[in-house]
Amino acid sequence: MILYYSPQTRAFPVLWALEEIGSEYELKIINLRQGAQKADDYRRLNPMMKVPTLADGETVVTETGAILLHLVDNPATSNLIPQRGDPRRAACIKWLFFVGSNLEPAMGERFQGWTPNPYYNGWGDFDRVQDVMSAALTQGPWLLGEQFTVADIYLAADLRIARMGDLIAADLAPFADYLHRIESRPAFIRTQELDARVAARSDGA
Repeated sequence: MILYYSPQTRAFPVLWALEEIGSEYELKIINLRQGAQKADDYRRLNPMMKVPTLADGETVVTETGAILLHLVDNPATSNLIPQRGDPRRAACIKWLFFVGSNLEPAMGERFQGWTPNPYYNGWGDFDRVQDVMSAALTQGPWLLGEQFTVADIYLAADLRIARMGDLIAADLAPFADYLHRIESRPAFIRTQELDARVAARSDGA
């Protein structure tokens, strides 16, 4: 597999998922500052000119949630999603959609200081999204209870951005304990170190 990646972006959860499942992969760095996402070769893979993009043989997958689902939806190689027939599977997939369609736009709205318009925005506002996440995480330790899943990867990656941007206080329950558990995972630690090394190389390019 080839992961087209840019460090310190929302491509991070895909790299983390690859580390969690122990998959072999090659990283191809897309330098956004230099406009590499606009190159013809990359635009053929991802016409939206975004990262990440995953090439799995002849299959090309874009959009973070879709890539994450593609990576883990194989019972032979991953325990990061409940299998078909398990009623928790639908909840896991729901959270994958929730992050991209509710949390991320609500975060963007709050970061920009825009006035929420719940009538037009399906996510309502950041406070509504935060309340829904808080209710789910209070039951813990993970979104689906005892099983850590790909949904935790996607949610936690964005929650860390929210915390760094002061959208969520560092000590706010239940997010603080949840992120502490997340940041203790060996695969997360490896991913963070790899992302930092790639960022250092990219800055020096």
